[in-house]
Amino acid sequence: MSLPTDELSLLIRDWYYAASEGRVDQFVSFFLQDRETIYYGTDPTEIWYGYDQIKSNFEENFRIYGKWTIMSKNLKIQQFEEVAIFSDEVELSARYEGSSIAEDARMTGTLIRRNNSWKIVQAHFSFGIPNKELLPG
Repeated sequence: MSLPTDELSLLIRDWYYAASEGRVDQFVSFFLQDRETIYYGTDPTEIWYGYDQIKSNFEENFRIYGKWTIMSKNLKIQQFEEVAIFSDEVELSARYEGSSIAEDARMTGTLIRRNNSWKIVQAHFSFGIPNKELLPG
């Protein structure tokens, strides 16, 4: 499998790498420092509005859970001048106390270019749940 090496693909992979190294300040630096920036996480309570809330919650998550590895498996990026959207099928690997996981997940997001720098303004990290587990019968 060949990996895209354009500027935005490298940026997303650098963002993932910051998580795998447990570098919360670097990880959060990829987000636009704006009150309209939003992050949806895997937990139903992880809906964070604004850079300050995103930063605070990620600092807490990194403190509790440490680093986690996000391995890109199918990164797709579409750029429309100063806006770009991305989607990726990823594998999330993490350890917490005596437990570990390695699960397939999904990452999507929107970036904008401000002052010649790309920043994430919206990101959504989720696990797919089969329809038969959601629907009765």
